[in-house]
Amino acid sequence: MEKTIKYRMLSSFLTCAFLCAICLLGVLSKDVMILIPFLYAGINFVSYIFWMKTEMAFPFYFHIGMTYLILSNTESLSVYEWLILWCGITVIIVVTFLLIGVKKHESFGKDSAINMIIKKYKTSIHNNQLRIKRAAMHSIVLFIISWSEYLVHDYKGFWIMISAGAVMIGEDYGKIQTRGLRRIVGAFLGFAIGGVLLILGAGKIALISCYIIALIISCFAMPKKYILGSACIGLEAVSGNALAEGTLSSALIVERLIWTIVGAALAIGFCVICDKIIKNIYEDKSRDKIIARYDKK
Repeated sequence: MEKTIKYRMLSSFLTCAFLCAICLLGVLSKDVMILIPFLYAGINFVSYIFWMKTEMAFPFYFHIGMTYLILSNTESLSVYEWLILWCGITVIIVVTFLLIGVKKHESFGKDSAINMIIKKYKTSIHNNQLRIKRAAMHSIVLFIISWSEYLVHDYKGFWIMISAGAVMIGEDYGKIQTRGLRRIVGAFLGFAIGGVLLILGAGKIALISCYIIALIISCFAMPKKYILGSACIGLEAVSGNALAEGTLSSALIVERLIWTIVGAALAIGFCVICDKIIKNIYEDKSRDKIIARYDKK
């Protein structure tokens, strides 16, 4: 699918809608912790089906990174501050994707994103039953991981859940294994960079700058350069929580590393188990198609 400006804008607004929903739920419920497991199980399923039907690169990793910042400030932000935060995020992401679209794409005709989406959604569900079953299975597994980590009762649990969700948003079993291992390597890379920031005594301005730079790089790096993207997402998490806590500590960096590895390992482990229980759940040609598409680029 050709990535036109309409495609970029649609992806941007979908991401902003998700962020807005998180913000409103956090404000209205006053206990967003309870809602997060349900939200991520649903987001995993919806993102998977959306990718399956449209093949659009839904910016899943962007809203993961922004959710880190939102979660770390759940109790401290007022309704007014929530709205300001969301408006700022909206402006940044829309402008960024528009600039990318203007620079790289010139087609605004019949191949626009809207027409492509309509065509994709007209395809038969019957032809995608295996992938729908796989998406449902991943959502159930993610839900189990979500509630198991909820027992931890702090941000370490969210790191387990988000790490597992990012790994499992993939297309097939082999891809999940590869992505899980790369996420672990990326966690070590992020740990090293975080250690440098700690040694240099990074202050508030440095942490904000690190967060923004990491967010932008992760958008460009994912999914082809997964190790770099994973490292940047880790820096987003560490920077966001350090800003919320008021300081960057070695304990924060180490905990991020440990629980990211745990989340990725759980995702791989559960998928191995599901592959044994549900035969042929990962046996289709999706991985070959994805590799072929990337090779052409």
